[in-house]
Amino acid sequence: MEDAVFPDARRADGAPDGIVTRLLRELDHSGRMKVAAAYFRQKAEQCRRLAHAMTEQADPAVVMLHEMADEFDANALALESRMERDTSLEPRVDEGALRVH
Repeated sequence: MEDAVFPDARRADGAPDGIVTRLLRELDHSGRMKVAAAYFRQKAEQCRRLAHAMTEQADPAVVMLHEMADEFDANALALESRMERDTSLEPRVDEGALRVH
């Protein structure tokens, strides 16, 4: 089934594209990626707090909450890495590139 929002939601190797990759395609660099990364970090911390608050640490829900927290952190890291990479590729005005008068 083709994704209506992301019709090309497949990688070059034909595998389905991940949600973070699709999210990156849609976000611009005006701060929305920073907000999304902070959101993912906040949700990771919330999952960890919930897991810690449970009295029965052997409960499968605790494991699931930790896994969700790790996934949220991975999503945040992907966004932060992308922002860092994109920032490092931008030409620097103080080096003489793109001087606009």
